[in-house]
Amino acid sequence: MKRFQGVMIALVLFTGTFAGGGTPPPPPEPTEPALGECQGYSPTKNAYFGDLHVHTSYSLDAVQFGNENDPWDAYAFAKGDEVHLAPYDDPNRKITISKPLDFAAVTDHSEFMAEASVCFEGGTTAYWSPWCVAVRRGSASDGLLGSMLAFGLSVGGMLPDDGLESNLCRLRPGLCNDRAHDVWQREQQAAKDNYDMSTKCKFTTFVGYEYTGSPRANNWHRNIIFKNDTVPDLPISFLDAPEQELLYDLLDAACNNNPNGCEALAIPHNSNLGGGAMFVPFTEDGTPYDATQAAIRSRVEPLVEMYQHKGASECTFGPGPLGSEDELCGFELLLPEICTGSPDDSPDCKPLCSDLLVQGGGFLGRCIEPSDFVRGALRNGIAEQQRIGANPFKMGFIGSTDTHNSIPGATEEQAFPGHGGSQDATLADRLTDSPLDNLDGGGMGLLDGLAGGVLGLQTKRFSPGGLAVVWAEQNTRGPIFESMQNRETYATSGTRIITRFFGGWNLPANMCGSANMVSQGYSNGVAMGGDLPPRPAGAAPRFSVSALRDQLSAPLQRIQIIKGWTETVNGQVTTREKVFEVAGNPDNGASVDVNSCQLQGSGYASLCEVWEDPEFNPNEAAFYYARVVENPTCRWHRAQCNEAIQSGQLSCDTVDPDSPLANCCNGSLPDTIQERAWTSPIWYTP
Repeated sequence: MKRFQGVMIALVLFTGTFAGGGTPPPPPEPTEPALGECQGYSPTKNAYFGDLHVHTSYSLDAVQFGNENDPWDAYAFAKGDEVHLAPYDDPNRKITISKPLDFAAVTDHSEFMAEASVCFEGGTTAYWSPWCVAVRRGSASDGLLGSMLAFGLSVGGMLPDDGLESNLCRLRPGLCNDRAHDVWQREQQAAKDNYDMSTKCKFTTFVGYEYTGSPRANNWHRNIIFKNDTVPDLPISFLDAPEQELLYDLLDAACNNNPNGCEALAIPHNSNLGGGAMFVPFTEDGTPYDATQAAIRSRVEPLVEMYQHKGASECTFGPGPLGSEDELCGFELLLPEICTGSPDDSPDCKPLCSDLLVQGGGFLGRCIEPSDFVRGALRNGIAEQQRIGANPFKMGFIGSTDTHNSIPGATEEQAFPGHGGSQDATLADRLTDSPLDNLDGGGMGLLDGLAGGVLGLQTKRFSPGGLAVVWAEQNTRGPIFESMQNRETYATSGTRIITRFFGGWNLPANMCGSANMVSQGYSNGVAMGGDLPPRPAGAAPRFSVSALRDQLSAPLQRIQIIKGWTETVNGQVTTREKVFEVAGNPDNGASVDVNSCQLQGSGYASLCEVWEDPEFNPNEAAFYYARVVENPTCRWHRAQCNEAIQSGQLSCDTVDPDSPLANCCNGSLPDTIQERAWTSPIWYTP
């Protein structure tokens, strides 16, 4: 019998047929391990680190920057492989991640997906069309403008038909349709090829894309993440859904309310550049949200990207009811100051978007609005909860990189290689005061004029970006996606702090000393991202927060809990906020020698505290989130400037004051930062 089986196997191997004729059936498709089958499975969940905002050569702006690394390269980097960055004639432009990620999603722009393929991959005469030639020329000279402004203005309807708007696909709809489908299939295949569906469960991928809407040059960008391989035939782009509510409706129709098994969620990013339009509780025509619309938005959009390479979106200083006085709001702000009209205003200050006669240009750094920042949105959300009984801005937190180099998770400060290919490949390029400074001539006419008038972004304020952390039972798509839906996530500024946050009415006061602290948190309360259950009479909410340091970063300094709440004054609902110090020591004396970047002073390997709100009012809606802060370390530019000085490539005594490298010496940037983590909030509703 065994011999017969061997003959049959040999026959199949050598002839490709069975003895009875025909071809053998294809091998079964691998399936995701069921819950409990992964080697690292934990019913109390593990912290998985990932990046859900990654661009490759399939994004028009990234390929314009000279990036040739595709989605397979991006996933390989996330798993630990070395990647070569543009410009490729520089043998030193190679990078590896210090510790592989647990999960990632490539999120190339849905807009201009076909054009990027036609114009840069060739294969047709359209490769030599005037539009493609102009776009490729942009990759050499005006790459940053050709991407930032084309995306910021073209998809926002602010460029004329003879500008950078794509006539390519209007004239060749069949070609572009075929290319869009081909690229989208390749995106899916790369995710499938790199998803570890063995019981080792070492690496998880998600199919995704970026919806890149910029109406009136304000930022509406969102990353769309799918739970499984069932996805729409093509991405739903801003060209398909030029209103946010239409995006939610189309995602529901294609996925969430469709019996085909597709599930999707949207994650807004760079709300700091929203121009006052990112988190507004009304539709495009000005109609205030009702409870149904608010609930749809909250369900489709359960997360927000708190931090990435274009800065932090937590909070900002400034006038108005949503401006913060929290000193740690100054961390890595892309636009660090709102103009107040005072003689002491910085020359770089920006006006409130709501004060502009002609509003717009938020994505280009023309203005700032506190309601675009996450804390302002959370405050407006609980006010809406009081008004209509539903919270449209009930968002948990993640971080990501927004890399345009295909290097997810590359968040080490000292190793920061820039954001996009050749355009910021050198230290001087990364230290420019404006992206315009990176141009080497040629210009783009209309774009040059627009940029010169409103572009307020400064390349020197970019950073390596952050990480998304998800608490899930195992490292597979289902549990991770469900935890994202439930907001059991947190953001970091790139560090790998591990933090837990629980809330409840009767959490044990001695939880921090308990061996089963996590089990107590789940059994007696809710985790980050959750809602406090109904309040027992006379109770005040109690929160347990714990953190472990990243051994490759600085020790911990402190943990804070940020509270926002509603108040009713003269019949009007308003909101307030307060920061509570709950663990560690903000005055621990820790510092860093900025000349050597050596850490000085002591900190904590771990922190834990059980804290009860001393100012709780049961009649006021509230949210609470924790912020875990490390001791100071060198910002990326300080470490790289030190290296240039020590190698003799730079001298602060002789550097040209007009050179970007003067920013190594003139104090225009903070030399130190305090890396941090932000937990998703826990909400209380009266």
